[in-house]
Amino acid sequence: FVVDLLSFVQDGTIPAGQFEPHQITESLRRRTTAPVPFRHARSVRVANALPDFQYNVIVQTTDSQTAAWAETDMATMPPKLDGNDSPGPVSFGVAASQKVDGSGEGARFVVIGDSDFASNFFASYGYDLFLNCVNWLTIQEDLISIPPKDAADRRLRPTSTPGEAVALVFVTMLLMPLVFTGIGVGVWLKRR
Repeated sequence: FVVDLLSFVQDGTIPAGQFEPHQITESLRRRTTAPVPFRHARSVRVANALPDFQYNVIVQTTDSQTAAWAETDMATMPPKLDGNDSPGPVSFGVAASQKVDGSGEGARFVVIGDSDFASNFFASYGYDLFLNCVNWLTIQEDLISIPPKDAADRRLRPTSTPGEAVALVFVTMLLMPLVFTGIGVGVWLKRR
């Protein structure tokens, strides 16, 4: 599994991916909200590159050879960097596309070494990455966009001091009902 002690969500074993330049990740690289956590992420690398494919790393750990690595001994806790591990930066997301002469786009695929980022547990964080991957795979790049801004806090705050709060309660809960009760009693007495 992937360990990143510099960019993590919890105890170093849930890395928060660093997004590399690509159509899928461009909008995610600009956003300032919470990072996308990748729980139990596995490293992904291109072992046997096909000549007519273009491969791009889209998610990786920080550029540290001592604080980020691909752990091979899953029984050891806490994880420690040793000779069997692959030092960072470790990629755990790769996109590939095939270039076809004359006919336009060929095959596309995305491999991410984790599926939890798209689950309901992390949906508020990984939703944009998942949708961007689907839109890129279906050759609908125009749907890959900047995520919507978070809504501003628009709660009504009618009082700023404790005295104003007491006055507001007094007027709305005591004075106004008494006025309407008095008007009602006055109308009743006049008609009587």
